Amino acid sequence: MIPVHEVLQRIQWDPALDSKDFTVWYKDRYQNDDKLLSSSFDAPNVSVKGKEPLFVKAIPPHRIQAIQYKTDYILWDKQARIYNDDILLLYPPPTTSTSSISSI
Repeated sequence: MIPVHEVLQRIQWDPALDSKDFTVWYKDRYQNDDKLLSSSFDAPNVSVKGKEPLFVKAIPPHRIQAIQYKTDYILWDKQARIYNDDILLLYPPPTTSTSSISSI
């Protein structure tokens, strides 16, 4: 299973993916440990100290429990140890042409 920060980076930086389609489920350190809270991927950071503008990137990765795509597809789940990369495979990351690199 790949680390959650790699999934978050792919969602954030891949132009083929719409970050509004993703929801992040996390444990709040002040809430009951059994209750999960959700946040849209694009939610601004207004509660975690630091300079990170996105809330899901500001919370510690160990508190993220799952990433959901749209309304019914679990992309990544920590407890169940699930990583369904079907959605990410539909939109492969852009590749850099080696010919453009060698011409530099």
